[in-house]
Amino acid sequence: MPTVSYIRFEKTPESSTLLTLVRHLNKPPADIVKFNGNLLEYQRFKRQFQICIIANCDSDDENLSYLEQFTSGEPNKIVKAYSYLNSTKGLKAAINQLDERYGDSDIIAECEYVVQDIESLKVLEYSENFKKVVSKLPFALQEKWRSIVQEKREHGKRPVFHDLVHLV
Repeated sequence: MPTVSYIRFEKTPESSTLLTLVRHLNKPPADIVKFNGNLLEYQRFKRQFQICIIANCDSDDENLSYLEQFTSGEPNKIVKAYSYLNSTKGLKAAINQLDERYGDSDIIAECEYVVQDIESLKVLEYSENFKKVVSKLPFALQEKWRSIVQEKREHGKRPVFHDLVHLV
């Protein structure tokens, strides 16, 4: 019967680093979708950006450059506005601004439920109030909203707050 021999692997700092490198090389390539201002996609984008870019870059210059590369539309304008600052301050300020603008989708969902339940809040469905809310949205969503309103009117209906929440 043949003798079976085992190779004993000793864990050293060098071998640990090598194992980390092998695991990293075996990962599938990251597929980060550009963030275009869709509120429902922001948290996913932010998580992907943290994992794939920030965790793997050595400088805030790189991170800020990638943040500009992986945004489009209004979010890209926000990032570019901060790209003229020191990279550390610019990256932090850009992310804070994106968080403030796109990071709280719970508020939109809560508003929808409140409007459905409280009759006096139906004023949010007045066209003047829709205009105020829609004016705060990124341009692409404003265009989509106009299409929804046009389609509703063609069918003899009027838009309701739920339509706006669904769009966002």
